[in-house]
Amino acid sequence: MGEIESKMLVFVITSIGVITFNIRGMIIHSTLLISIITTNKNLDIEDKRLKKLQNKLENVKYIIIDEKSMIRYQMLSLIDMQLH
Repeated sequence: MGEIESKMLVFVITSIGVITFNIRGMIIHSTLLISIITTNKNLDIEDKRLKKLQNKLENVKYIIIDEKSMIRYQMLSLIDMQLH
């Protein structure tokens, strides 16, 4: 198996630690480098953090959001901003 094939191509992210543990997923904030306290000042991602996020998501084909109905629309908007 090649190096690209051995990397994770699907991320399962959640907003709650217990669910994350049970499904062996990742928490939204840490996976997408979203600050827990969001203000207009910290919405922009710095170059270093942006590069880190791009490297983390380089081979990801799908991001599955578990329990999406429990996530506020503001968080979904932040997720969208981080991925574009």
